[in-house]
Amino acid sequence: MLMLMLRKAAFLIDDSIVNRLSRDIKKDNKNVVWKMNVESQKDNVELTRDSSSIPLEKDLSIQCESSVIDMRTQKSIKIPSGKHVVVITLKDRIPQKTSLLQNYPNPFNPDTWIPYQLSSAEAVVISIYDVSGRLVRRLDLGNKEAGMYVSRDRSAHWDGRNEVGEHAASGIYFYSIKAGKYSATGKMLILK
Repeated sequence: MLMLMLRKAAFLIDDSIVNRLSRDIKKDNKNVVWKMNVESQKDNVELTRDSSSIPLEKDLSIQCESSVIDMRTQKSIKIPSGKHVVVITLKDRIPQKTSLLQNYPNPFNPDTWIPYQLSSAEAVVISIYDVSGRLVRRLDLGNKEAGMYVSRDRSAHWDGRNEVGEHAASGIYFYSIKAGKYSATGKMLILK
């Protein structure tokens, strides 16, 4: 959940006077654009965000007049006096390069999440191998849009079972990703 707050002045929003405004923007897989009419008699009214509230998979920007501020790097924006339209945009973050990240938790029992990021839309397959190189499980994730798949609800999930549904034994395993022309391998450990 993302919390944005306007403070230090009264605002006219949809014909209502507001002295303090809090807005929850629920985290989901969709982009959010929120337009707000702000009217203030005071100069340098501050719009701030909770410092830990931007999901890793998202970018947050705020536009007031011709200024666009990246709220991942800045915590607040000052709004001059007068009437303004403030546009808040929360959108999927597109990484510069495709990469496979370390599974979490590691070591794990009984299941783990395998995060990755895509710089372009690709068909994604993650394969899990034992130390002798035998395929244990193949996770065909299908076509995925460019973006970050790093949170528990978006990353690949391995339940610790092989292709026939049996629990994998304790030990070292390797996981590899194939996404278009990109491939990489990581190492993980099951401890029971």
